[in-house]
Amino acid sequence: MYCLNCGEKNKEGANYCYKCGSDLQAHEKQLPSSTEAVITSSSPVQTEQEEGNSVPDSIKASESAANNTSSDGNYHPWRRFFARTFDLMTLGMLALIACVALLSVISPSTLRDFQKLLNNPIAAGFIVYLLYLPIEAGFLSFLGTTPGKWIFGIKVLKKTGENLTFSEALERVSQVWLRGDGLGIPLVALFTRIYSYNKLMKTGSTHWDNQVGSIVTHTSWGLGRAISSVIAVIAILLIYGILNSMGK
Repeated sequence: MYCLNCGEKNKEGANYCYKCGSDLQAHEKQLPSSTEAVITSSSPVQTEQEEGNSVPDSIKASESAANNTSSDGNYHPWRRFFARTFDLMTLGMLALIACVALLSVISPSTLRDFQKLLNNPIAAGFIVYLLYLPIEAGFLSFLGTTPGKWIFGIKVLKKTGENLTFSEALERVSQVWLRGDGLGIPLVALFTRIYSYNKLMKTGSTHWDNQVGSIVTHTSWGLGRAISSVIAVIAILLIYGILNSMGK
């Protein structure tokens, strides 16, 4: 199945183009049967001459590259996962530090109880994610991306190409937390991530994107972006390792 907007090849039955986010099902309904034959043919130029229809230039230009693209990587689940992990480990931790600093000023006694709560890894993960939710929602509503998503070449937009509203973005990231990350509970998260991964690879979308009507687009990766992404993830992991060793 080819996207009529950018010409990229997508998996059969996908709802949205993994590259530009266009509604593939809407394209499918608009296509006359002869044009469908042109797009799905293994020899588009020959079919074009036989049917007397034209094939969009974008489809011709991208067909060779599309045929060399693994269908298993079309929706880039690992790019999304690492982008979210990077955001949680940076923005979430900054939010936690700000929260601790604020409590130290306004309520030192509450801070002591709060620090005890953070000694529990599950509770700490729950708190960090809870603090992170409005931050990601703010980034998505204003910029359509987050620092981690920007590094990994990801944008989250409405189907119209506009940014999500803050309430829509907050609902989306809340659903990611609940249905994608299982509220940060390790065993639960294992099953929710596997289920969400399978749904993404089969349909090209996720529960949270379907619920708020958002689409996820990915820029093509060059060597520079790939190296930058790896360096960013390694750097944040090293920083966490250093902080943990200092804490001990």
